[in-house]
Amino acid sequence: MRTKVENGNSFKMYFMHRPPGTFSIWVTLGTVTWFWSAYADKTGAPNEWRLSERRIDQPAKRTGNTTDRTLPIWSANGNETHWVEVRNI
Repeated sequence: MRTKVENGNSFKMYFMHRPPGTFSIWVTLGTVTWFWSAYADKTGAPNEWRLSERRIDQPAKRTGNTTDRTLPIWSANGNETHWVEVRNI
């Protein structure tokens, strides 16, 4: 039986702009990379877990990369994601 779990993800956000015009395409103005991670420990109660550590790298405190002009490549569509609401973290 597991007594500790760990999870996290990293993300690269693209700031995009599409100039006016018939043949214009979306272009990258810059990017911000950020991540989150969390650890939880099983308590003595059945199906009860306690968050023992969490970390979020907040992009608002950073300037981001304004020279990154790469175009994004998506591996999934946000509409295809199963979202679960989490409360009281």
